[in-house]
Amino acid sequence: AQLSAPPVPAQQADANVKRLAVPAAAAALSTWAIDMAATQVGLPNIQTSLGISVTGSQWVLNITLMLLAGFVTVGGALGDRLGRLRVFRIGILLILAGAVVTFAGGLLNAFWIVMLGRAVEGIGAACAIPASTAMLIDVFPQAERGGAQGRMMVISMLVTAFAPTVIGMVIQFLSWPFAYLGTVLAAVITLGLGAKVKYTQTKPQAAPFDYLGGVLVLLAVALVTTGVMQGGVDGLTSPAVLLLVGAGLVAGVILVIVSLRK
Repeated sequence: AQLSAPPVPAQQADANVKRLAVPAAAAALSTWAIDMAATQVGLPNIQTSLGISVTGSQWVLNITLMLLAGFVTVGGALGDRLGRLRVFRIGILLILAGAVVTFAGGLLNAFWIVMLGRAVEGIGAACAIPASTAMLIDVFPQAERGGAQGRMMVISMLVTAFAPTVIGMVIQFLSWPFAYLGTVLAAVITLGLGAKVKYTQTKPQAAPFDYLGGVLVLLAVALVTTGVMQGGVDGLTSPAVLLLVGAGLVAGVILVIVSLRK
């Protein structure tokens, strides 16, 4: 008769999940760090290659940061509702897809394709980053969370420290679009590690999603970012710049007032 394998003890299973959760979360942050390094180091080459202005090249960087800041609360809420592991994987897949689109846009010298890829990466980061941190909170008890998060940050900071040097060499010997293949590779590694992290998430009691808060966060970030960047062209005292920044600050104040009332 064929004997079935003995079940894995719960304590051992928990230990395996803990062992894999830290590198998976660190890989997600490292993927984002590699992508940001590729953009920051390659920005002068991107500007020259695409034939765009300094402001246009800054948008290649800031469109991703703006969407990350604007949608990170939405990404966190989706993790609570849909499952953090699922949103974690969706976010990494979006970063991977965005990096591929950015790579293709660079090869084609198409600014709008590059911008599309960068936007997709920003939305992906807004899903993956909060889910990676929350995953450690799910897996580790309170007494162990500080150590787990510390190990995660050490790994990601090491990648952040060395990524610009490696990416600079890639850009020097190949060209700037190939730097985004580092993001693709890191995302594939992250998906592989994340697939091995399995646990049952304890979901909080369902609460109505804060649509107004999400819209106000996005408006505040988008308006202020656009105003400051436009200030580099028209001057910080330009009426259009003052209107954009002022509207963003008003949206931020309304957000604070609404949040305090809740």
